[in-house]
Order: sequence, then structure tokens, then C-alpha cells
Amino acid sequence: MSNIGIVTFILLLLSPILQAQTHNNSPNYPSSSRQNATSNYPSPQPIISPQQHVCVEQGDLIHFSGQHLTLLTHSQFKIQTDRLPMLIKPVQLSQQKISFKLLEKLPLTAGRSYMINMTSNQNQQNFPPQSLRITLCASNQSTLTGFTLNREKNQLLALSSTTHTNSIIHTAERLGLTLIKHDKLKQLTHDLLVFEANEKTINADLQQLRLHFPDIDFDFNHHYQSASSPRHYAKDQINWPKATSCFETKTITKLNIGIIDGLPDLSQLELAHQAITVQSFLNDNEQADKQHATAIAGILVGQGSKQQSRGLLPHSQLVAAVVLRRDKQRSIATAQSIVRALDWLIGQHVRLINFSLAGNRHNTIITKSIEQAVNNNVLLFAAAGNDGMTKQVAYPAALPNVFAITAIDAAQRLYRHANQGSYIDFAAPGVDIWTMSDDKGQGKYHSGTSFASPYALAIAAQYVLADPRLSPKTLYQKLKSHTTDLGNAGHDTAFGWGLVQAGNQCH
Repeated sequence: MSNIGIVTFILLLLSPILQAQTHNNSPNYPSSSRQNATSNYPSPQPIISPQQHVCVEQGDLIHFSGQHLTLLTHSQFKIQTDRLPMLIKPVQLSQQKISFKLLEKLPLTAGRSYMINMTSNQNQQNFPPQSLRITLCASNQSTLTGFTLNREKNQLLALSSTTHTNSIIHTAERLGLTLIKHDKLKQLTHDLLVFEANEKTINADLQQLRLHFPDIDFDFNHHYQSASSPRHYAKDQINWPKATSCFETKTITKLNIGIIDGLPDLSQLELAHQAITVQSFLNDNEQADKQHATAIAGILVGQGSKQQSRGLLPHSQLVAAVVLRRDKQRSIATAQSIVRALDWLIGQHVRLINFSLAGNRHNTIITKSIEQAVNNNVLLFAAAGNDGMTKQVAYPAALPNVFAITAIDAAQRLYRHANQGSYIDFAAPGVDIWTMSDDKGQGKYHSGTSFASPYALAIAAQYVLADPRLSPKTLYQKLKSHTTDLGNAGHDTAFGWGLVQAGNQCH
């Protein structure tokens, strides 16, 4: 068992014995109801004793003691991971002891708490449901494979309701943290706080804040990278309308499309006269990445001289939130800038947002912000990422209600660096995509899941035009019904449901 940090295992035990004791203390609780509360379960019943533990790490063997625990032999245990409930089997089970192995492959995040829920096998004895609450040690080391964890040094984030902000600031200051940024997110109805911490104690500080305020989201200021690396086939591959379509002549001008990316180069001829609104969320001393955002903007709204080189939605309003900055030999965005950008885009009445960014950590603050955005009827598309991972996921693509898009080439083969996993929803063209670049005003071939995501978003715009109140669930079904199945039949971890296709809503 790890000795890092100070965290508690809290066992929530729903025992009929405890229920009876509680009910006996209540003069208004009928005795007949007490009997009914326990009559549905056999006797004796398994009882797991509450215990105090330090925090745990993935790979640890976790032990619990109790009574009659062999009765749980046919019960099923599932842990609610960052994405889906996953089966977790006891490695040891005796009358007085039950043990679990917290496998390293489970998609869990350091410092977060998780529930292990028990359900009885219907064909065996039926016992009251029981739940275990575990907390992972806060750590700045990633257990993920594929790429290294990156974050802003010495920084912690809090996403707080306004009623708790002052209390959080006061507690953080007592821990030795300094408030360096306070953003009021009007659309997300929360405050975003950035604290400066000592790098040597940042993990303990994060854990202390989470213990003090269990209902508030705290996390590191994680980095997210552009999901790109190095034809005109793309439009044909998704069955995009040829010549002048309704996307170039009808009410598409009323549809606001958002990108959370770098800075589009508006000096480019293809973008110079387009309806593009830009807002930067970088600090004054940070240099915006231009090349990536210029390419994405060109795919969406570029006004090329030829139909094949013209953007998919050239008459729509592009709203660009600038979060991607140059950092040595790479481009990164912070969780803080992404959340601020999301809040601003909602205020700009954007219906569809493209994330051509991917990160390796589940960030609780970004997750909460995206939930709020979905509640505001925003449709989110994200690149699946280009780290070649098959056993781990990339964010925000892996989050619920975010459309995760992977990339294929002209021969409908998967992009060789694309991530794979059950979270992949759909595929779109993303290899050797010819689009504009900020290099001397000339075009360039681009490859990566970054360049696939805008194609899926553009198809979604068809359905939004037909039904402006479209929900993510309904859109998912519409996209699914117009795909070309690739790979294994049905949904698979490489292509999702397959290659998205434009429908006939505009014909």
C-alpha cells in the first residue's frame, strides 16, 4: 500500500442492521416497515468493516476485512472509471478478508476519488448493494503510455461556484498558495481561479484542497497539444455537395461555428474577407500558433478560387478562440485558456465547436465546463489525437457528449498515428489534406486527426440547419445512420461507426 499523500478510503455500507438501528431511533418509523426493509435479503449477510487507509496508487493491492465475505463469491464489482464502469474482480476472498488489485491499465486520474459498486448475481443470493469509495494519491507522474504529462509549472486551478470562491481563496492562502488569476465565467456561471503553488508541495496542496472542498473541482493546469503532423479527395470522400450548394447560398450565414485553436492568419487572401471573429486567451508574452489554426479555418470557411479548394462552409461565421501558443518546438494550450475560451464561445451563441487539440489527462475542470456547454445546447467535435495509443484515451475527445473523430486517407486506411479506443465515434478524411498555411500565403498538405474533425463538424451543420434545437444524442444517431462502415462490422476501436457522409438536407 502506498504511503504518498493523506487520503482516506471511505466505505459506504448499506447494511440492514445499520438501517434497523437507525430506524429504531426514529419514533415515527413503523415496525412493519422495518421488517419489510430486511425481509428481502437472506441471513447471514456479508459485512465489510469500515477502515482508515492512506491514498492508493494504481498497481496497489487493496485489502478490506469483514464478516461472512465468502457470501460475495458470485457478486459483481465495478469501478466507475473516468469513462465507463469497468469490472474489477477480487484477487482474494475469504470469510474475513477481500482484496482487489487496482490495475495500472484502468483509466484513472491521480488525486480523484472513485466508487467500487457491488451488485448481487440474480441467480445467486441477493444482498443489499454496497459501495467502496477509494482515492488515488495525487501524483505528477503519469501512468499513461504514449506521451508524457505536461502542465504549467507551479499552477493549480479551481472551478468554483461564486458562493464558495472567497472561502477557497482563504483556505488556499492558508496553505501557502497565491491567487494569480480570477476569471468570472458568465456563461458557465462559475469562477475560474489560478493559484501559484510550490512545485515541491503541489501534489499535497491539491489533495488538501480536494479534502477541504469535496464538491469543488480542482486540478492541474494541464497542457493540450494540436492534434496534427505532416488532396482534394476529402470532399468527394464524404459525399459533399458539388458546385454551389445550400451551404454557400442559404441561411448558413446564421450559423456560428467556433474553433478552440491558435490564431488564424487573416492576412491570407482566402480568409481576408471572411466573417471571422477572433479573441485571444493568451498572455501578452505568449506567441500564438498561426499555422495550425489557419489550416483549420481554411478547411471550414476558406474562400478559394476553385470549388475543391474552397472551405466547406465559406459563408458561415467563424468565431476563433485563441488558446494555442508556441512553446519551443511544439504548440500547447492550457486547461485555463480552454475553459475561458469555452465560456466566451457560449456567449457568442456558437452552436458547433471544433477542438483540434488533445491531452493525456482527464481534467476535472475541463470536464465540468464541457458539461455546462452541452447544457447550453453546444455540439462539440474533437480530434482523437495522434499518439498511436490503443489502451489509453485522449481528452477532450473521450468525454461524454463530445464527438471523437479519427482520420483516414484517400484509400480509407486509418491514419498511422491515430489513437484507437472505444471512445472513437466516427472517421473523416484527415491525411494529406491540402489547405492554406501561413507560410508565404501558399497552400500545404496536412495530416492528422486535427484535420478530420472539421469535416465531421461541417456535416453536422447540415442537421443543425434542418433542426436548430438538435441535441447531441439525436445528432449522434443521424451521423451514425449516414456512415460508410470501415474495419470490423459495426462499431470498432479504429474507425468508430465508420466514415461520415453528408446527407441530403440541403438538396
